[in-house]
Amino acid sequence: MDLQFGNLPFIFRAQCCPQLLGCGGLLRFPIFDSMTNKRLRATSICCLFAVLVAAWFIRSGPFAAAQAAGEDQAKFPVVDATSLNKDHLVLPENFGGEQNLVMISFAREQQLQVDTWLPAARKMEQQHPETRYYELPTTAKENLFYRWWFNSALRSNNTDPALEGRILTLYLSKGSFLRALHIPNEKQIAVLLVDRSGNVLWQTEGPLTPEKNQQLLSALTALKK
Repeated sequence: MDLQFGNLPFIFRAQCCPQLLGCGGLLRFPIFDSMTNKRLRATSICCLFAVLVAAWFIRSGPFAAAQAAGEDQAKFPVVDATSLNKDHLVLPENFGGEQNLVMISFAREQQLQVDTWLPAARKMEQQHPETRYYELPTTAKENLFYRWWFNSALRSNNTDPALEGRILTLYLSKGSFLRALHIPNEKQIAVLLVDRSGNVLWQTEGPLTPEKNQQLLSALTALKK
């Protein structure tokens, strides 16, 4: 049947159960159902959009920046090391300086990059007695024979006995080590200024340049203030 509601410009077709029409039966109006469904869909879309915006804000906005600044700082992990004079150390606590310049290499040919830093590292120690510098050739965990061969090769390449206590070999899981120090890859050496608690105070990569040298000196000066 058709029902007219006041001045509404619509005529609705009531759907009902004929047996119940005279005894309180419920009437259903399809156009009302359609309008309700549209509102529900619009509300759902708005809610979904709000959730997506909130998720992006948490992952990429100020909350993410605060987390990166506070909870995700690079830190030197606890690792075992062996010097060329066969001393066994636990790093970073056995570093000799309050601040330590460490040059981490991953391949034999990267020694050329390490060598560019050595004059500046020696000068650093002279001007800042609380500092020390170290070379850290790094390789994956291997058997004892390989370690013996690797250390013997390093000793044969090193012509300065005074450096044997500064060259500390690391045999470790390189993946977790790189992640802890925020080192993206092994293409270049990593150069870090680290204290004995493992805090990374300054960091760069590759051979020395005048700009990097100035940055290092500025970092050391700032630590004294």
